[in-house]
Amino acid sequence: MTRLALLTLAVLALTAAPASATPTTASFTVTQTAPLTVTVDSSATVCPWGFCASSWRYYGSTTNRLGVTMGNGSPLTYRFPAAGVYSIVLTYSVRCSAGSRSWCPATASQSVAVT
Repeated sequence: MTRLALLTLAVLALTAAPASATPTTASFTVTQTAPLTVTVDSSATVCPWGFCASSWRYYGSTTNRLGVTMGNGSPLTYRFPAAGVYSIVLTYSVRCSAGSRSWCPATASQSVAVT
């Protein structure tokens, strides 16, 4: 094989095999910091490709099926409108692979009694 053919094969091998997606398992902690107030923290979730985003919603007996947006970022402190049991949902968005422009979200939820 010529040098050009070998170089072409090497370039094709490098560009044809994109970095594989690493599934991310979302997780978070919840700490009640004051009456009706919690702090949620997803900082222990692995962010394999550098930029990750946390968004938060809650669902309760008086919310509609879409829930209520708590905010974005981690850690996040949020004051609930009333005491009760709420389901807090984290959507943790990561790039699907190194250099990817696509997002691969992972979710986690916890039931929390807010007093």
